[in-house]
Amino acid sequence: MSSRLLTIPIVGLCGLIVATATGGVINWTSTVDGFWDDEPNWSPQQVPGPNDDAKHLNRFSAIKIRFDQSSNSFEGNGNAASDRFLVIQSGKRWTVGQDLFTTSGASNFSVQFDAGQLGDRTELFVSGDVSDVNLVPSPADAEDTGDYIGLDLDGNVSDSVITLQDYGLVNIAGDVSNTRITLGDPQGTPGSATLATIEGDITGLPQLQLRGHTLLSVEGDITITSDTEPQVVEDSAELKLSVGSQTLTGGNWTLKNNGFLRGLESLTNVIGGTWLLDDDAIVNVIRFDPDQLTVVDGALVSVFYLGPTTPWPLPIRDGGTVLGVLVNLLDV
Repeated sequence: MSSRLLTIPIVGLCGLIVATATGGVINWTSTVDGFWDDEPNWSPQQVPGPNDDAKHLNRFSAIKIRFDQSSNSFEGNGNAASDRFLVIQSGKRWTVGQDLFTTSGASNFSVQFDAGQLGDRTELFVSGDVSDVNLVPSPADAEDTGDYIGLDLDGNVSDSVITLQDYGLVNIAGDVSNTRITLGDPQGTPGSATLATIEGDITGLPQLQLRGHTLLSVEGDITITSDTEPQVVEDSAELKLSVGSQTLTGGNWTLKNNGFLRGLESLTNVIGGTWLLDDDAIVNVIRFDPDQLTVVDGALVSVFYLGPTTPWPLPIRDGGTVLGVLVNLLDV
């Protein structure tokens, strides 16, 4: 008899373990803004966990994460009215075990970060790919308050928006395609900095803006296929081509107010594109061969190879109060 008493709870417990490990699909059903951790907001009525696929598809309401949470994946359904989104409240962490994405054909779903107190850490970890998602500050907390935002994305990022202001850390382990990136704020909290690393290639980048105390380090190639959107590096921000034999191709670039493009640690090549260097901006790479170049107001181009031939084949317009400078390091 004692054997039976022991056997019954063990079998039941195993059944619970199997059901939990398997996970399931859990849909957000609340018609008003609510918290992730409230069971009645979901169908079935349970809080999604690390093995569950959470979905926010049919309700015009926002999910708020007020405690650290996790799910296996997350699918959102964006809309033009922007009233369907998810907010990670200040100081909290959301972990997604696989992919974070928007339903095919829908407007980008937004994941927003609440601003909090100085020193708060608000974090998003995604082990899979991110696609068609806007990772942005909460509109209600657009003013910088010095809180830390951390994005750790282990997969590829495509057709998305990444905006990080004032103070934070971004690491993208995969490739980035067709994604708008805005990092830093020259008017942010004194002493704060935004540091970002992209380990893969960047392709089809529609817009890149680096401002203030910001460093974006790219380990792959950068290929920009359209010149209709600007790429801006300004206010002491730096774009660094950091490892390997890298190539930056195309784009409509403006570097100003001490904006810095650096790549002398490797065999870096800058090919094509339209470049305006203004107000003490610096380009410091191995080979620099743009389609169009303007160097004014104390800007500096310091490279080993200027264009495909010697002398420099392109016109340089000196229109500022202080002339720009070209330095071929092979002649130094």
